[in-house]
Amino acid sequence: MVAHRDPGPRHPNWLDPCGHDQGGMIGRYVGAQRPPRALGAKVVPFDVLAIH
Repeated sequence: MVAHRDPGPRHPNWLDPCGHDQGGMIGRYVGAQRPPRALGAKVVPFDVLAIH
């Protein structure tokens, strides 16, 4: 999860974009035995994170 402010304890591995509102993101699989599945992404309002 990427969020401009801490979304709380239910999302301990969130990433802070440090003020940026756009940019690129990659996934890295070190030592994978087979190609990974496609990574999905969705934009949701901060106030409804609890239901996603």
